[in-house]
Amino acid sequence: MKGEGWLERACETGTLSSSFTGRRHFKATQEPSCPVNCKSPGEGFHAMTLLQTYQLQNCQDPSSFPNGDIINSDYSAGQSITFQCYSGYVLIGHPVLTCLHGSNRKWNHPFPRCEAPCGYNVSAENGTIYSPQYPNEYPNSQDCSWLITVPHGHGVYINFTLLQTEPVTDYIAVW
Repeated sequence: MKGEGWLERACETGTLSSSFTGRRHFKATQEPSCPVNCKSPGEGFHAMTLLQTYQLQNCQDPSSFPNGDIINSDYSAGQSITFQCYSGYVLIGHPVLTCLHGSNRKWNHPFPRCEAPCGYNVSAENGTIYSPQYPNEYPNSQDCSWLITVPHGHGVYINFTLLQTEPVTDYIAVW
């Protein structure tokens, strides 16, 4: 068909192929010195192709991750990083993020965060319980309960390393 064809770009790092009609602009993500070949099955074929290159970028560095760890430090396209929280915190959001391909690199989900929950069931042999929003002050009107379960024949040792409550209205009950 007259005026239609395809563009092929072959390099050591990959191939970019696409159909086109009329003017089309392509951005190459491989080496800028690779050749571009235009071919058409029809007669009288003319094409104007603009090949632009850009520097490959990494996704945004998550920098610090309060109350948890980041597994992997490769932030390039196609790579994934995993987030995990310290004991006593729960992960809010997606635990695995992948750096998307394209000229404007970004993660496929927002960065997660680790929060101290307002109560949950604890069944580990040891751990730490934090008040909500620790190390900041906990919110008003919170009623949090933690259920600590241990194997038969074991006891529970509770050590309050930091305890700051408001007089009269706040209290801790252990039973």
